[in-house]
Amino acid sequence: MDAGLFLTFDVPFPNAVTGPTGINNVGQIVGFYDDQSGARHGFLYDRGAFTSFDFPGSQMTAPADINDRGQIVGVYADADNIGLIHSFVLDDGRFTPFDVPFPNVIFTDSRGIDNRGQIVGRYLVRNPDPSDIDNPVLNHGFIATPETEPKSKSPLLVTKPNDFSHSPRWPQDVDQFKEGSAKWARQLH
Repeated sequence: MDAGLFLTFDVPFPNAVTGPTGINNVGQIVGFYDDQSGARHGFLYDRGAFTSFDFPGSQMTAPADINDRGQIVGVYADADNIGLIHSFVLDDGRFTPFDVPFPNVIFTDSRGIDNRGQIVGRYLVRNPDPSDIDNPVLNHGFIATPETEPKSKSPLLVTKPNDFSHSPRWPQDVDQFKEGSAKWARQLH
């Protein structure tokens, strides 16, 4: 920014590390902070006031985004300390947990929410090919759309993943990348 204004802020807790992650058009900011013990918590900054929050029973809460309706999305870690990461929506003081509903999902990471309530993020699954030791997990994107009339436990609908098995793998070095992208571009025409 050439002629912009930069403001700084920190959560008002002793020795905390502040990490803002999202802002809406109303000026509300969400993020996380790490306390003195290293535990991660969520915060909402709204009109000069900080509100701290945690997903109930979790060992870590990290909000990622907030829309203009005040709906917050983020992730939390299970309290059982096995490292599973799940997503949540916080709406009007109520948490709704969710995971992408496909087999072998080990990580659901919501990163953004629009004003219609659609959530975008990524999820990880265990690689079904045990011989692929370079890629023990596979990373995919998702868009979750709220159901207008929820029929299931979760009010979010995630459709079946696309089959991109025909897509080329990302090469590891620049020469392979140039060769692969030229070949891939030819396939598209």
